[in-house]
Amino acid sequence: MKDGTTYIGEFRDDKEFGEGEKTWPDQTKYSGQFKDNRANGKGQKIWPDGTTYKGYFKDDKAHGKGEYKWKSGLKYVG
Repeated sequence: MKDGTTYIGEFRDDKEFGEGEKTWPDQTKYSGQFKDNRANGKGQKIWPDGTTYKGYFKDDKAHGKGEYKWKSGLKYVG
C-alpha cells in the first residue's frame, strides 16, 4: 500500500477477506481473519512494544473474549 502497509493473504472482490497477515510501517502486525479490509473474527495483534492481543476482532477492534499481554508480564483475560 502507499503508506508502506503490507497484506499477505486472501481476497474477495478486491478486498482483504479470509485468512491473512497485515503489517503496518511501525511494525504492528495482525494475523488472522479479515472481512472487507478489516480484522473480523479470530486473530492476534502484536505491537512493536511487545504488547499482544489474541482473541476476537470486529471492524479492526478487539471484540468479545480475548487476552491482552504486556511486556511487563501483566495479563488481562476476558
